[in-house]
Amino acid sequence: MRRLRLFYQNNKKKIWTIIGIVVLGLVLIRLANYNIQREKEEIRQNIANTTERNVSYAPSQSIISDTNLTEEKAEENIETIEKFIDFCNNSQIEEAYNLLSNDCKEELFPTVEDFYNNYYKDIFTERKSYDAKVWGTSGVVTYRIKILKDIMASGKVEDEFIEDYYTIVTEEETQKLNIKNFVNKTEINKNKSIEDIEFNVLNKKIYIDYEEIEVEIKNNSDARVVIDTKENTETVFIRDTKGIGYGWYGHEIANNLLELEPGDTVNLTIKFNKIYNTNRKDATIHFTDIHKEGVEKTLSVEIGI
Repeated sequence: MRRLRLFYQNNKKKIWTIIGIVVLGLVLIRLANYNIQREKEEIRQNIANTTERNVSYAPSQSIISDTNLTEEKAEENIETIEKFIDFCNNSQIEEAYNLLSNDCKEELFPTVEDFYNNYYKDIFTERKSYDAKVWGTSGVVTYRIKILKDIMASGKVEDEFIEDYYTIVTEEETQKLNIKNFVNKTEINKNKSIEDIEFNVLNKKIYIDYEEIEVEIKNNSDARVVIDTKENTETVFIRDTKGIGYGWYGHEIANNLLELEPGDTVNLTIKFNKIYNTNRKDATIHFTDIHKEGVEKTLSVEIGI
């Protein structure tokens, strides 16, 4: 007993620190479990509402911004998402495909077969329910979608789900969907030249996890040009209106595409490490490691987008 008291006196601070860490860990675990159960119940109720076609459940508050949708717009959006899920659940594959926007089809699913093989058959192996929350509203409205086993069949919310992002767009006054994390495509058509090297920024495609910008580059000079040596990962980037830069995935572009002989033209689709955020608007794209034979200094160009 004496040894125990002596050990306590010599290690009192450590003992109480360990006890505090253990207690804090248990509290955090209980809090996490509580939040998980609360989210499950919220999802269960949301799914039950949408399954009953109670469009009064249409979420309107954005998760990542302070913007709100009108009740009418929120209901209209949920009806479109609901229609798509219903088509998939009922194996009406062509009808579901026809709800996709032209841009979504062009970028991800050029044919119904592509949609079936690369989306439908991986997700709708059985009847599914869904939970939708407004993710962002900036010209278009994007929803974070959780696709789960049908709660009305099982009676409970499963821990496992498939997450996707659906964006509502309008084509010819009809609502359409962009799915599989594809947000939208916008035309840019801005150009700039330096030392007879012409840069034409054609369009931008936004995904939840990254952006792609298509650029046409023409070497109108009589010298060989290297657009980027790829010795530095930060020499091609986009910058937003708040001055924050986002680097490119240069490793995804073959070196030979960046080397232009006199008269050559190349079209590059450049991916940038920029997560979709409605508060971060692109301002410019930069190429800062351009090398032209006969010109000693490294060239740089900035194009407004």
